[in-house]
Amino acid sequence: MYRFALLFVLMAWVAPAWATVITTGDVDPGGAATQPDPWNVGGNLEVGNYGDGTLNVTDGGMVSNTYGYIGVESGSTGEVTVTGAGSRWNNSSHLLVGKNGHGTLNITDGGTVQVEWDTRVAWQPDSVGTIRLESGGTLDTGSLLSSFDNLKGEGTINTHGLVSDVELVFNSQESLDQTWADIGDDENITLHLNLTVDETGSLGAGPPPDLPAQYCTASQERRRRIVHLVCCTQRCRSRRYS
Repeated sequence: MYRFALLFVLMAWVAPAWATVITTGDVDPGGAATQPDPWNVGGNLEVGNYGDGTLNVTDGGMVSNTYGYIGVESGSTGEVTVTGAGSRWNNSSHLLVGKNGHGTLNITDGGTVQVEWDTRVAWQPDSVGTIRLESGGTLDTGSLLSSFDNLKGEGTINTHGLVSDVELVFNSQESLDQTWADIGDDENITLHLNLTVDETGSLGAGPPPDLPAQYCTASQERRRRIVHLVCCTQRCRSRRYS
């Protein structure tokens, strides 16, 4: 009896902890593996480069990289899920959700994705990109370049610049700090646009010089209007135009 009880205690003590950062399929770097937590990639991270790949960050896990790509080349499919309180994916440069392939970013249950510069969704003409937020998911990004049709679910997006198919008014009644609730078709996303970072801000009409012409054309054909906003701060200085 005592021998069995001791064996049970030892087995319980050596049980492995839950994995919090897992990659599958075509992920560069990393491949299909359980990654360290925190995982400091030390460069760019491509999820779904030429084939199918996934990244799952759960239970307070953290991933940090420079550029982030989901669905890189034509025919690829990439999906990233950041879920659970304290779970974070930090991109110190840009994030492309659907560069040339099919990309999906899920941010759920209190997870957070941080992008220092731009978040670009469905970047090339034949690409597909979707950001889905659920149950308190949050995207914090320097600028957001996306149709509202590509934003799904329920959550919060905080951005300091916006390129999208939405009508905006700035006058004596409307400030450079604006919020939209329930954007998209039957969605419940709150988008907070703040152009007054560091007490400075500016408004420009585009397209910006580095925005692909086909992106503007697709947006204009879809809604017959497009508004380009940028901020004049250190974070968004590459977006300054008149």
